[in-house]
Amino acid sequence: MHSLHSFMLCMCVCVCDLCPPLFDRFQTEVNYDMLEVRDGPSNSSPLIGEYQGTQAPRFLISTSNYMYLLFAT
Repeated sequence: MHSLHSFMLCMCVCVCDLCPPLFDRFQTEVNYDMLEVRDGPSNSSPLIGEYQGTQAPRFLISTSNYMYLLFAT
């Protein structure tokens, strides 16, 4: 997928904190927009999942207190 624009967010919470669900609704244009979620602080961290369309990530669980999110369109 070739993207013209992207937005990266690295989330970090205290080890003892829980993060609430990130999405109430989720809808992107299939084959054009994609959300990539990784287990760690960078784009080389293990991939948790790639989401598009109305396939919303229900539970995002990280093995550390970092989560890398990249939205590309």
